[in-house]
Amino acid sequence: MLALSAQTSLANASEAPDFVKKYIEEPSLVGQGQYHRLFWKIYDARLYASQGSYTPDEAFALQLEYARDLPGQGIVEKSIELIVAQGVANEQRLESWKQLLENVIPDIKEGDKLTGIRLGSNSYFYLNGEPRGEISEPQLNQYFFDIWLGEDTTAPDLRLELLGKSTSDNQ
Repeated sequence: MLALSAQTSLANASEAPDFVKKYIEEPSLVGQGQYHRLFWKIYDARLYASQGSYTPDEAFALQLEYARDLPGQGIVEKSIELIVAQGVANEQRLESWKQLLENVIPDIKEGDKLTGIRLGSNSYFYLNGEPRGEISEPQLNQYFFDIWLGEDTTAPDLRLELLGKSTSDNQ
């Protein structure tokens, strides 16, 4: 019975949430993986794109399903830290971006699904299928999603899994 439940959960994860279909034509799973910090699983990540084919300039959705409670402020601060690691050093810009992220990233409870949908220069955020807000700052959107999908990500194995490639493909 447990195995059946796990298989059903994986099958459901491969299907894009209904609200994603408002933004992306025929969204399908590109890839998925888990992010761990030290010994703790933090979240499952899934990338959806039209017909399961990711192109950075085309619409996509990145969904994080959290395995633990986390304060939104902590998620925002870590996001800004990872954006700084990509080379952004303008303090005024970073403070402005931090405020934009604080508007769309709430406190997270175990099991919550936070989804960011990138459509052109805009991003739309949902928590458990409910709208959280929009960010129309193209540079922030680029750097934010590059935390997971950029070539210089701090989680290269997760990036490969999200892109539907195995880590052995990169060796």
